[in-house]
Amino acid sequence: MFSKALDVILPKKEAEPYNEDFKYLSRKRIMIRNSYEAPGHNLRLDGKKVQQLIDDYVRSLKIEDVMDQREVTYNNFLGYASKFKSERARTALIKNKARQIIRELAPTNPLYYEKLRERLERIIENEEKRRKQSADYFNQYADIYKEALAEEDQRKKLGFSTPFEFAVYEELESIKKSQDLSKTTTEKISNRLSEETKLTGWKTKRSSEKKMSIDIYDILVESKYPEKKIEEITQMIIDLAKRHL
Repeated sequence: MFSKALDVILPKKEAEPYNEDFKYLSRKRIMIRNSYEAPGHNLRLDGKKVQQLIDDYVRSLKIEDVMDQREVTYNNFLGYASKFKSERARTALIKNKARQIIRELAPTNPLYYEKLRERLERIIENEEKRRKQSADYFNQYADIYKEALAEEDQRKKLGFSTPFEFAVYEELESIKKSQDLSKTTTEKISNRLSEETKLTGWKTKRSSEKKMSIDIYDILVESKYPEKKIEEITQMIIDLAKRHL
């Protein structure tokens, strides 16, 4: 209790009168412990020898590694899952991983990943109805998984240089179902917002958001998007800009 109380006020000068008492009591405590307490055994120095004994024992039991020592990443997960002998285990792994990656990446491009999620849920529903786990389902889930990781490739195919443009395109294309119009409108919006997004602290400036809203609104009206949808789309595009730009 004395040492804890002293520790509270150290290194203030108020502790100085008690320093010698503390040192005296500490020496006495060590003497008493050495005289009456059995010495403890510290395994720190023998740690490597103990670990070697454990490793040798485990090898003698012929226990196989369940997982590869390499880190499992998004990119090597399919290879890792395919090593499982159980078809049911492989299918369950890839199904759950596909759900996870879609959930994690969805905020970057909501419409792109929402379409993948809907396809995934349809496959899951079909699988549950048939009560069957098969390689066919594993491959269907694997296709969804690959597409979830291939968003950048899809973006480049459409000619967009930034994730922001691709995300805006997906939102617009879901309404008009016209690739050409969606691409043209996306490019206009991206160009119009570029100057404003170069300003320091634009994401928290009300004036910046207001100007961007007006610009986006004008472009959407010009491109003849449904009036009842324009306000919703405008806010969504601003949210995407704050996330990506």
